[in-house]
Amino acid sequence: MKRTVSGIMLIFLLMAMFSLTFEIKPARGEWTGTVYIRADGSIDPPDAPIITYDNVTYFLMDDIQSPGDGIVIERSNIILEGGGYTVEGAIYAIEQPYMGIRLLADNVTIKDLKIQRFKFGIWLQVVQNIKLRNVRLVDNVYNFGVSGVFLAEYVHDIDSSNTVDGKPIYYWINESDRTVPVDAGYVALISCTRIIAQNLNLSKNYQGILLVLTKNSTISQNYLTNNWFGIHLLSSSTNNVNKNNLKSNLCGIFLESSSNNSLYENVFINDGLVVRNAYQNSVEKNIVNGKPLVYLEGMSNYRVGEAGQVVLVRCENIRVEGLNLSKTSFGIQLRETINCIISRNIITGNIHGIDLEYSAWNVIYRNQISNNDYGIWLYKTTGNSIFRNSITANNRYGILLNIYSCGNNIYANNITNNLCGIGVYFHSDGNKVYHNNFINNERHVICLLVHNDWNNSYPSGGNYWDDYTGEDHYSGPNQNEPGSDGIGDTPYVIDEFNIDYYPLMNPYIPPIPTPVIDITPQSLRLIGRGEWITAYIELPEDYCTSDINISTIKLNNTLSGASITIGDRDNDSIPDLMVKFDRQKVISYIMSNVDLERLYVERFMTITLTITGYFYDGTPFQGSDTIKIILPISISRYKIIPI
Repeated sequence: MKRTVSGIMLIFLLMAMFSLTFEIKPARGEWTGTVYIRADGSIDPPDAPIITYDNVTYFLMDDIQSPGDGIVIERSNIILEGGGYTVEGAIYAIEQPYMGIRLLADNVTIKDLKIQRFKFGIWLQVVQNIKLRNVRLVDNVYNFGVSGVFLAEYVHDIDSSNTVDGKPIYYWINESDRTVPVDAGYVALISCTRIIAQNLNLSKNYQGILLVLTKNSTISQNYLTNNWFGIHLLSSSTNNVNKNNLKSNLCGIFLESSSNNSLYENVFINDGLVVRNAYQNSVEKNIVNGKPLVYLEGMSNYRVGEAGQVVLVRCENIRVEGLNLSKTSFGIQLRETINCIISRNIITGNIHGIDLEYSAWNVIYRNQISNNDYGIWLYKTTGNSIFRNSITANNRYGILLNIYSCGNNIYANNITNNLCGIGVYFHSDGNKVYHNNFINNERHVICLLVHNDWNNSYPSGGNYWDDYTGEDHYSGPNQNEPGSDGIGDTPYVIDEFNIDYYPLMNPYIPPIPTPVIDITPQSLRLIGRGEWITAYIELPEDYCTSDINISTIKLNNTLSGASITIGDRDNDSIPDLMVKFDRQKVISYIMSNVDLERLYVERFMTITLTITGYFYDGTPFQGSDTIKIILPISISRYKIIPI
């Protein structure tokens, strides 16, 4: 009995010691900085307001304010007791990806904690088996979110005692035939079936609604705003996502590795749809900024009409021309798409202006691409041509070639006022970059683990760099011959593997295009049958016939075309513009402008006919062809003066 009492007394004594430890901790001001719970169990820095007695349970003893991350947990299999304290970030640092709790470990429990004013409150990234209880996330840019690669990284124990801006988190796993309560602040459906999420108002999370391996569910009539992803479907199928209002999310709806879902009558404002490894989805009657969301999958030989956003999946020979695509997630997205033409579009204020992934042999030219985060993004692409675009004032990169984007041609672009003009990363080799004007970018080029060509050989030259300090006293392939040639005598060095050996001394100005003109018939009888004189116009490689303002085309600056079509007359894969002129008007014009005396005597003459016109951007073009005119014998005997 005495031993029992002694044991009980010892327990009370220990409890008193712990209580005394907590009670006599001196009052202190709000602690400032980042706290690390290291993998070995230690707390860094040592004066941080967290204590532990067993390297398993950690107690927060005071509020923390941090200009960076709040608490970084590197140790697995622990419990963090928040004690009702607050971890507060510096809202002025929201451009940095700081987190209230940054988890770098598995099997962690977090209790009774308030996290506020960070870029991310808690973002569970590639971690497993996290348990949250009574965690209050308040006024973070993105309060809560989950991301991972494997299902286990989405299986967590998170109940509705956790809140975002006062509204409960509903994190459901293996549920079926349920309806999400309308007071939800965040919704995750993991391996669920036949769930209804309707009439919810969800904002300021990494995802508003997350579906992982979920099927046969309905996401309808929700209002999602200011999330990273409004609705994120990952490896989910046969769901209906309809009549939702999505506004000012970075991405309104993200379809990732998901198929056979139906997206219809959703309204996007200042965001849009992004797809990744997602196929056979039905996307119809959706609106982006008041205009149709054009989603094409498996389509070929089609020209896109009016659109607020364009998404092409496994398409071929699509033309996207003359559109204004602004303030959406990706203005134009090409996924596994080939041989398309993107031209004369105004693309501004998007996350990605033009996004190409696993796409080849597309032509992007004469677009105005400005004020996007990324002007043009290329990921694992090859053989694309990007030329004569205005790429300006993009917040990160004018053009980014990322991860095995090889063999692309980038030339004759004006790349100005971007944070970085061109970024080339991770085995994006063999690209050819020349005749571009790099002006007033904070960094013209950033290269990492790549080797590319930055000129078009001599004498064509390389690029214009406004920070090039070389001189031009010499010429020739080795720049050692007397006389200047408009090319710098010394190379422009980006790094040891990326060098412009022929930098231009002045900004590149494209030459006025000279098309190939072929006029039929080549022998024109001035008295004869026939309705038309036909001119075939084939432009140089850098131009496209669809860019011609057909109303400006004239024969010898006088006669306008009566009928115009596009084809490939000579089967050389270069489109020809076919312009028909009224035969009698052409003959009358010729008779009024040739030496009639000579014609009556010789009966045959060779004349030059010139076709002129303008592109939509005001650039002129001009080309000529010669034909033979024939005056019949019966007519040549008489001097007939044309009326």
